[in-house]
Order: sequence, then C-alpha cells, then structure tokens
Amino acid sequence: MGPSCYHYTMEQPSSEDRPLREDYSPTPKPEELLQAQVAAFAAERLAHGPDEKHVFDNMSSIANSQPTSLVRMTTENEYPTQDGEPSKISPGTDRTIATIGQYADYLREVGGSASEEISRRAQLLTRYKTDFEPIVQPLLEDLRDPTSRRLNDRYIGSGTISQAFLIPHQDQEYVVRLPSGPNLNPQAIDKYMRVAIQCIGIPHTEQMVAASYETGVTVSERMPGVELGNLGTNDLGQITPDQLSELIGTIEALNNAGLHLDPKTSNIFYDKDQGFGVIDSNLRDTTLSADQNLVSSLRNAAHVISQAGIPSSLPTTKEDFASSRDMLAVSLPLLIEFQASCRETVSGEVGELAAGEINQQIEATQELIENYSNEEWVDNRIQSSKHRTHQAEQDRASAVGSGLNTTTIKLDIPE
Repeated sequence: MGPSCYHYTMEQPSSEDRPLREDYSPTPKPEELLQAQVAAFAAERLAHGPDEKHVFDNMSSIANSQPTSLVRMTTENEYPTQDGEPSKISPGTDRTIATIGQYADYLREVGGSASEEISRRAQLLTRYKTDFEPIVQPLLEDLRDPTSRRLNDRYIGSGTISQAFLIPHQDQEYVVRLPSGPNLNPQAIDKYMRVAIQCIGIPHTEQMVAASYETGVTVSERMPGVELGNLGTNDLGQITPDQLSELIGTIEALNNAGLHLDPKTSNIFYDKDQGFGVIDSNLRDTTLSADQNLVSSLRNAAHVISQAGIPSSLPTTKEDFASSRDMLAVSLPLLIEFQASCRETVSGEVGELAAGEINQQIEATQELIENYSNEEWVDNRIQSSKHRTHQAEQDRASAVGSGLNTTTIKLDIPE
C-alpha cells in the first residue's frame, strides 16, 4: 500500500484485462523498464493533468506493484473532461486513473518493450544506474544546500526549473541538470526525456544520455561553443552564411520531430568551427500545424540572434546603451542574412511567412539602434528609469511603515 492519497484495487484481473503475458513471466522485468512503461502510458494516455501527475509522483511504487487497477482519492475539486464535456469531481472521491485492461491494451498497441517511447526511456534510466549514478551521487551530496550551489566549481548555469553542472566521464564532458529547489518533478523530467528521444540522431541538438526519476537528474553531452547571450562582437562577426543556413536546417529537423525552438539566448550555442547548437527544445503546441510551428521557431531564432551578447537586464547607463547598440549593429546584418536564407532554403509559402516575421525583428532592431544612438533619447530613458526606481523605493518604504507585505509591490519597467 502506498501513500494515503491513493490505493490499488487488489482483485485479480479477468482474462480480458490480463496484461501482456511477459508481465507474468517468472523472470522479473528490470525496474527501469517497468518505470519506462508506466511513464509512457501516463504521458500518452492520461489526459487529466492530476492523474498524470499522480502517476509520476508515485512512479516507483506503481512500477514495482503487482498489476492492478490504479485508484486515487481526490483532495480538491477537479474538472476532468469526459466524452468532450467537463465534469466535476468533489474532494474525497475515489477516482479510477486506469484499469489494468487499459494499461495492457496500451502495451499491446505500442508493442510493449519494443516501442521506441518505452525502450528509449528504459535506456536512459538504465544508463544512469550503470554509468552515471556512481559519479553523480557525490556531486548531489556536495549540492545538498541549494544556496551554495552557484559557488560550486562545476556550476555552469541555471534555467527555470533546473541548474546545470559539468562533470567529466571517460574523456568526455557531460552536463548534469538537477532540480533548482528541494522538490522533484518527475513529470517535468519525463517531458524533457520525451524531447530528448525526438532529438536522437539530429545533428547540432542536445543529446541526452541518462536520466533518473528518483533524483530528478538528467545527463547530456556538452554542447560545443558558447551561449549566444555570452557572445561578443568579435564572436558574432565570425558567423558565416553557411552556418546560418545550417541553423535553419536544424530548426526544420526539430520541427519534423514535433519540437519547437525555445526563444532564449541560453538555448542556442555558437562554436566557430561547428556552428550553432540547440538545447532545451519544447514539444510542439498541438494547436499549431507543422508549418505554423516552423514559422514560429524561425521567428524565435531571429529574436535570439537579435539578442546575442545583450544582457537580459535593461540598460540603465550611457555605457550600457552604447554596448547594446554595438551588439545590435553587428547582429543586424546577421538577421538580414538569416531572412534571405529562409527564403532560399524553406520552401513555398512557409519560407515567405517566416521571412515576413523575421522582417519585423529586423525593423525592431533598426529602431533600437537609432534610439540607442540618440543621446537625448538615452538621457530621457535613463532619467525615467531612475524615477521609477525611486518611486518603487518610496512605495516599499511606505508599505513597510504601514505593515503591508512588501512582496506584493512590483517594479514594472516596460521594455
């Protein structure tokens, strides 16, 4: 029996509900394969978010239990969709997540352990246990205190939900990502794994080699080069038209795999010899067609190129504006070349649509260069920023004096 929020019905399944014959083999399946099967089923067949989350949060218990129907008790109002219509479930309701028959049917349909979605997950989980757990575990011990992680000499960066660290293994460097906070998110790990499975064999994309639901850790080959956000003007000047065309090819390959480019400068790398590399792609929005997704990803790439080498914080001094202007001036011809490459390499209407979207980024960049070159405009912007900062400080002081929660006071600085 697992946590009090759920239980398994213990009646034996009927012959119609009986799982695949191999589930009853006297030779137990490896735990990694069982977890992979449960994860693939949850990701592909459980449409109600709380059901999917429950399965991932209790992955180990479910994978290692005898085959039974899975039931959980709701703790709040839920509104799952049934037959296309929303329905309400009250707290304290026993909700059947899935029957053993539904699980068995899924395994039959996809081919069981031969399914790529299952076998690839199992490979990632197995390799973590056999190859990487012995060298990652000491790192996890060193990083128990989240407040000191950035001081670790292996720390290389942070994302929205994870932090990245560099480890050597068998004459190669790997990036280890682990959750930023104390709480694990197996559901997010599985989403990351699903993206990684789609990226297998696509050049210039992140190649994951290991993962663990229990620790929330993923391990990937290190991407060559430097994040676009950390490039200088000399680095940008080395980018060639062929490398821009190759980036478009990478984005097209990701689109064909059902993936979408995340528009962050930390997610595209550049190396003088190997060109561009892409990490942290997203699963494609299912409301978009493949063509719409491609246009959106190419637009995102143009945005990232326009922001190369520019700090994420807004400029507040004349030196800041001058530095950003110089970077924009170097990125502008790259944007123009990127637009031309889209027209040449992306066929038909999609290429023209993407070129139109990129043109908006070109015009916005041109406007910023003009503004950042205008001394009067820069002075006004700096004074306006100082005024907003001063006003925010006064608001905080007033809030503290009146006993208000100052965390509700936000500084709203328009971009």
